[in-house]
This record gives sequence, structure tokens and C-alpha cells, in this order.
Amino acid sequence: MSGRSPEAVPAAPPRARRRRRWRRLLLGAVALFVLLELAVRVVISLPPWSRPFFAAPRHIVYPELAAAEELPPAGEAATIEVLVLGGSTLDPVWSDVALRLQRKLQEALAPAPVLVHDLARAGQTTLDTLYKLRHLQERHFDAIVVYDGINDVRFNNCPPELFRRDYGQLVWYRVLAGFEPSPDEPLAEPPRSPFMLPTALRHLGLSIALRCGWLHAMTPGMLTADWLQWGADLRTRDTYAANLRGVLALARQSDTPLVLPAFATYVVPDYERTAFEAGRLDYAPGGLPIERWGAVQDVLDGLRAHDQIVRALAGEPGVLLVDTSAVSAEGGRAFVDVCHFTARGSAIFATLLADALQPLLARED
Repeated sequence: MSGRSPEAVPAAPPRARRRRRWRRLLLGAVALFVLLELAVRVVISLPPWSRPFFAAPRHIVYPELAAAEELPPAGEAATIEVLVLGGSTLDPVWSDVALRLQRKLQEALAPAPVLVHDLARAGQTTLDTLYKLRHLQERHFDAIVVYDGINDVRFNNCPPELFRRDYGQLVWYRVLAGFEPSPDEPLAEPPRSPFMLPTALRHLGLSIALRCGWLHAMTPGMLTADWLQWGADLRTRDTYAANLRGVLALARQSDTPLVLPAFATYVVPDYERTAFEAGRLDYAPGGLPIERWGAVQDVLDGLRAHDQIVRALAGEPGVLLVDTSAVSAEGGRAFVDVCHFTARGSAIFATLLADALQPLLARED
């Protein structure tokens, strides 16, 4: 029995096969990216991060930005809004300065509603202040208060070859430098990418390099003892000045007054870490040893250098200096350590700020 053999199916031309292969690879890469992006978002939604699953990347780094970015509710456009930026000294976890300030301003400026946005957070520097303010370029404030000083001093404690303008001697800032425009371009538009994965991979890669010894960097907690020898070289002086000038450029762009309180400190003449930690010195309990920021004399020298920069900037248009010597004069009644306030210190500081801000914020009827 004879039959007709089926005709052979013609093979696809090589070009078509290559197109299908690349299409499959592209779809696979997209699927892998989406899967990893979702996995990263699951991780950041869990402790210790505990961020919203659909949070923007900038809100992972600076979650405090989210509330300040929101537009005022309808009918409250006349609200007087003050932005507070800085480190732990004004962080609501460490002090109630912002709350006291809002109450005092509300009493003085009634009936206009007053809202103080406290975006100061522990460990942050003038570079964080610059980054955050750049993200808030489209948001109007009636005044900006910047109170930074001691956290920048800490970054002097590293070998000269590791010091970086973007504070990349600490891994966290090197991660930020991966998606933030250069500090030398304060008015640059920050990226608005919705994807978390690139930043997560950068952080993971740098963390692995640090653990394997391929990367030398500062520790986020107590300083490495053998790095304290470098703290006397005040390399942060230029960085601190440049960051504050960037902040001033952003404030001027929005025609917003910039308020710079002088950094208030208190160090007992016979300071010694063991005595401090034993509670034998003239401080209220609950503070941190000054060695967290460097050797005692190096920290004091750094604060003086930064204070000179603040006072020099105060001579420029749109900048107001607030004298905080009344807080320092209270000594241990106002401080729990070299920079953090007691309730009494917070009250005095808030009063000084309110007295300085009131003439700037008063509106004619």
C-alpha cells in the first residue's frame, strides 16, 4: 500500500529564531525584575523597615517626607507652615521642641492656623537636609529651620583617603549617592523612579563588600577606636559650608526665609566617659557619650568651626541667626549630654525659636 508522505515543515529562518530567542530572554528578564521588585517591597514592608508596600523609594530612605509632601487640605491654604530639619537634637523621639514651637507660634499668630513639620531625624547631617529639601522643592513653607552641626563632625574620623564629599565613607551615604544628584547641584531635580530594586541591589552589594573586607568604611554606631586619630583634621568644614549653601540656594528659589540656630552645646570641664556613663557628671540622665562623635577636643573644635560657618551665612540676605547661648548657659539642667536637651532645654530652645520666627510669619489682616 502506497501512501503520500507528509510534507516536511519548513524551518524558520535564522533571523526569526534569533528574534524569538531575544523576545523570550527579554520577557524572562522583565519577569525576573518584577519578581525581585515585589520581593524587595515585601521585605521593606516588614520590621525593622515597616514601610508601606507601595512606598516611593525616597520614602524608604526618608519616610518623614511623605506627610510633608501632601498638599494642605481644602480650606486650609492660609495655614502658616514651618519646616524643621536636622539631626536627633530636634527629632521628636529625643525632644519636643517642634511641638512646643507649634504651640507658641499658634498662640502668637492666632487666628491663623500654624503647622510645624518636624523632619529632623537621628544621625542625619546637612547632606540629608539638602537631599530632603531638594525633594520638597515643589512644596511651599513660610520658613525653614535648619539645626545641624554635630553629626557632620563625626565624619572627620576616618583616614584621609576615605573621606568623601558625599560622606560615602559611611555605606549608607554611598547608597544614597547612587540615586541622588550631586550635592554640588542643589537645584537639580531628584529622580522619581518608582523602582526599589536598583537601590536594594546597590545596598546589598556594598554590604557584602564591607563584610568581606573588600570595602573599608565607617561604622554607623560607635566610632572605631583607631579611627579617632583622624578627627582633628576638620575636613567637614568645607562640606558643611557647601551643604548649607545648597540649602540656602533652595530656600532662595522658593523665596523662603532660612533660620539657622547656633548649635547649643554643654561639656563639663572634667568630662570623662566612664564618669559620664556612671552618671557622676553634671548631666540629666539619658544621653550619649561625646565619643560617639569623636574625641572630646576634636568634637568641640569641629562644632566651633561649623558655628563660624553658620554665623558667616547669617550675614547674607534671607538668613536669620538665632542665638542659643541661653540654652548652653543652663548647663546640666538643659542637657542630657553634649547636645541633646532635657525638657527644660527644649522649652528654652523652642521659646528662642518662636521669638525669632514670629516677626517673619506675622501676616497683616
